[in-house]
Amino acid sequence: MLGLVHLRASQINGCSPCAFVATRSAMKAGGTEERLHNVVAWRETPFFSEAEWAALALTYRPCLTSTA
Repeated sequence: MLGLVHLRASQINGCSPCAFVATRSAMKAGGTEERLHNVVAWRETPFFSEAEWAALALTYRPCLTSTA
């Protein structure tokens, strides 16, 4: 689950190298290409459990906090 959160945070923050590393790590941990390709649209897909859905939803708060 941590790999999914890391990948989603990387996507939100627009960090391509981070997304690459997160994807590679998640694949090594057993993540499937289908699920990893759908992290960006996690709300519209049936690939994630309720716990993963909650974790992905919580990922937005720290990523969208303004630094200004």
